[in-house]
Amino acid sequence: MLSFLRKLRRKEMKGTRYLRYALGEIVLVVIGILIALSINNWNEENRSGEQLRGYLIGIEKNLQSDTLNIKSTNQRYKEANRHASVFMQNLYKDQYPAEVLARAIVAFGEKYVTIDQSGFESLKNSGYISKLQGSELETALFRYYNYYQTVQQIEISYNTFIENMEVRIFDRSSRETIDAMKFLNFGSSETTSTSVSLNEVVKSIYTNPHVIGAMGRASQENNPHYDTLLSYANEVLRLLREAIEE
Repeated sequence: MLSFLRKLRRKEMKGTRYLRYALGEIVLVVIGILIALSINNWNEENRSGEQLRGYLIGIEKNLQSDTLNIKSTNQRYKEANRHASVFMQNLYKDQYPAEVLARAIVAFGEKYVTIDQSGFESLKNSGYISKLQGSELETALFRYYNYYQTVQQIEISYNTFIENMEVRIFDRSSRETIDAMKFLNFGSSETTSTSVSLNEVVKSIYTNPHVIGAMGRASQENNPHYDTLLSYANEVLRLLREAIEE
């Protein structure tokens, strides 16, 4: 009887050891799977991070080009405002200096700023923009590109008015038109040959209602929209650089 109990106990001990061994194997397998998943997730996160960084670098290059375009357009916009203001001041005094008119002609130039949205569109289409959700960078990006649409509306209103005035300037006799074109193309040089005196040509342009309309609009146009757009661009550039260097 005792011998039988000893044999039974040995079998129980072997079963217990086997169960422990099996459980140990299962635990090791589970740990191995978890480690493999962690490594895979880490690798995937790294790949996603590199791809996102690539999109951000593309947007940064766009913004660097944008800021140059905004500055250039802003300079021309403010120059037109300044020279048109001087023009109007002289007009109110019944003074018609040719050199003032020659400089004020810049008010008739179109002023449209173009920004490169390719990098931002690529980021949105890729789906990686979700990784920026709720971040300061996401807010700055949408603020910049949305405000650009506002700037476009301001530009359309301003440039359309100026262009309409410019077209109507030439609603006059062919002789007057030729004289005006000579002045507009060659400036206030005394060597400019016209059918009447240079002073008369200049005065006729000064007092043309459509010229006055264009100059009046340009002199009053002092909207800081380009300054605002530039400040938004610089803020995005700062945040982009921080995100890229992380």
